[in-house]
Amino acid sequence: MSAFEEKRLNSETKIAELQNQIKKIESLQNFRNLTIYTTGSYARGEASKFSDIDLFFVNTRPLASIADRNINSVRLFSDVVRIGEQMGFPKFSNDGEYLKILEAPEILKHLGSANDDYLNHFTARLLLILESKPIFGTANYNKILRLVLNRYFEDYPDHPETFRPTFLVNDILRFWKTLCLNYEKKRNQPAKNEAKRIAQKIKNLKLKFSRMLTCYGSVCYIAAEKGIIGPDYLLKMTSCHQLTG
Repeated sequence: MSAFEEKRLNSETKIAELQNQIKKIESLQNFRNLTIYTTGSYARGEASKFSDIDLFFVNTRPLASIADRNINSVRLFSDVVRIGEQMGFPKFSNDGEYLKILEAPEILKHLGSANDDYLNHFTARLLLILESKPIFGTANYNKILRLVLNRYFEDYPDHPETFRPTFLVNDILRFWKTLCLNYEKKRNQPAKNEAKRIAQKIKNLKLKFSRMLTCYGSVCYIAAEKGIIGPDYLLKMTSCHQLTG
């Protein structure tokens, strides 16, 4: 078995186990409109046994409709952290900073605004399109994916034959540039010892290379189509990384 095949098998096996464990969480019963999707190496099928798991939590409706939403959110994330530890995943990055539930209406509302990056909506939205796999709530996942793509193709019904997804392509390119800035910031904060410095450089290289291919491949996919480019065309691109959850 090649290294690539081994990583793909590891990714698929761990994701299947994670899906099975998350389905058992009782606290999820309070979030009927929630989807959980993974991105990064596990979504791309490139994860090794040392890879961490990147999870996004998005609700199709405003969280205000959920009773005791803060307490129930704490219970949910407590269960997710426990499952991650039991499965041997590395700790969630930045002390669990990104373990929060995003709201689809807010993601659409702030699309293109100054708060887009600050609220982590930009990253959640672009990775949803470019490299995501649903872990829980596949129907909600598909609904949110369609809503996001339709927002990028808002003017498409008016002139489908001449429409070009310039807004989406610009966002993909902006995503890549934003990632480059983030990695440069980390690179300019050297680790205290040589081992950590080398590990940091390797991690940055892997992340930059993977993201570069993801963004480049997506732009090529869009540019290669000479005919009509509608939201369904982009759904074909995303369908290659979907799992049944």
